[in-house]
Amino acid sequence: MFDNSVPMLIMSVLFILAAVLCSSNHPNLIMRYLGALGVVLSLARPTTFYLLRRRLNRATLVYSSAKRIEIRFGYLYLAFASVLGLFAAAGMWECQPAEQPLFVTLIVGYAAGAAASVSLRPWIAYPSQLAAVCPSVLVALAIGDAPRLLLAGMLLALLLGSFTSVLSRYRGAVDAIEIRYTLSAMARTDPLTGLANRVALQDAYQREIELGRERNVAIHCLDLDGFKPINDAYGHLVGDMLLAQVAARLRGMAQQREIAVRLGGDEFVFFQPDVEHRDEVDLMARRLKKVVSEPYDLGSQRVVVGVSAGFSTTEGDGLGLYRLLEIADEALYIDKALHSSSTATMRVSA
Repeated sequence: MFDNSVPMLIMSVLFILAAVLCSSNHPNLIMRYLGALGVVLSLARPTTFYLLRRRLNRATLVYSSAKRIEIRFGYLYLAFASVLGLFAAAGMWECQPAEQPLFVTLIVGYAAGAAASVSLRPWIAYPSQLAAVCPSVLVALAIGDAPRLLLAGMLLALLLGSFTSVLSRYRGAVDAIEIRYTLSAMARTDPLTGLANRVALQDAYQREIELGRERNVAIHCLDLDGFKPINDAYGHLVGDMLLAQVAARLRGMAQQREIAVRLGGDEFVFFQPDVEHRDEVDLMARRLKKVVSEPYDLGSQRVVVGVSAGFSTTEGDGLGLYRLLEIADEALYIDKALHSSSTATMRVSA
């Protein structure tokens, strides 16, 4: 909506010129009132456009604020379209045939501009095109002579073509966005488990930094003890099933902006933002080990696997993500050394 202001500026200038010309040549009060109101809206539109675009470019803008900006933009767009349509219809009724191409040019140009600039918002594009064109069509039908009937038919045909253009561009944009989001999700997702990957973890961490959260962030690193013997003894299929179930448990623990991540192999990370007290991190670390250590049913096999874990927190030190991962990984290997006697076991159910 805010990529291109040129069509809006051109239409504002053209309307102001038409309003000034008509007010000087015709004493019709309705046309003068509509012209004056249209001039006010013509001046308000660019000002509001640039103010809203500045708000939209803020890094901290959330969805609800963006939606309010869209609604304000849309209502102003529709208001101008309504005044333009009524002004053009009054001109078609009041003015001589030689002057009427001016009004036809205004409404056709506006409908084309709407198709070009707001086609990604059909709720704005369709009503604004109808509001701009239909009053003149009704006036032409009411006059009823052959030229006016032909004009009404031409306007309706152009309106239909404009609708088709909006729909085509909208569908094309939706398809492109869906493809882009699919590719983006694939680039940020571990293909085996469906968890976030390292790229998504970096994005989540950067988002917390940009939001300026006052609370700390914690990184939990987890590693399955004895996963390789299980993988070697029973095959990669069983190993993949085990990893998928571990991922499902971690995903089920994630709340709000927390995310579970698979770095590779049997290495996982749990991202815990909004940490106010160290006790919250300790509690989460214990919960993670408890949940992941519970037995797994893999078809006819039942697996009990140990877990080593370590965590790190920012604690106001401004540590980067990779340094946090290093610290958490060091803590993990200390935990693994303390529990080196833990082994993964498997038994086949009857």
